[in-house]
Amino acid sequence: MGAKRCWMTGCMALMLLVAGRAASAVERDDGASEPNDWVTLSTSLPAEETVRRLRKAAERRGLAVVAEVSSPATAANAAVLVLGTEDGHTPMLQEAQAPLPELPLQLVVEAAEDGSSRVSYRRSRAWLRNEGLPEEWRARLARLPQVVATLRSRRSGVNGLS
Repeated sequence: MGAKRCWMTGCMALMLLVAGRAASAVERDDGASEPNDWVTLSTSLPAEETVRRLRKAAERRGLAVVAEVSSPATAANAAVLVLGTEDGHTPMLQEAQAPLPELPLQLVVEAAEDGSSRVSYRRSRAWLRNEGLPEEWRARLARLPQVVATLRSRRSGVNGLS
């Protein structure tokens, strides 16, 4: 993805529009060759606990939760966490012909029927190569996998991710 535009936004309406469609956009084909495909990991934790832990982990890594959106766009019970700055801004990226921009700092949490949950985020390699992306956002994008990795259970020593 060669993003043509990169900007910071605090416009909640735009964030909600894009985040509300995220759950339906998640693709579960981790073997795909496109560098910005979705990465989806499963955890034995219920969705509510997963969201709570992701919020805390993001904040510990300097990423504020700008918005939490319940997504009725799919049959899946999903929540989208939009991450950004303490003052409510998050980066948006848009390709020249794309109808909507993308939120690179978002996590999609879906509840599974068995009580577990799935966490999805976009791989960021192509976004990191975007010349319009400020250095501070490159560092923030690189933190998404670290945020998700905190779902590992420290008490039991068991990895809650698969």
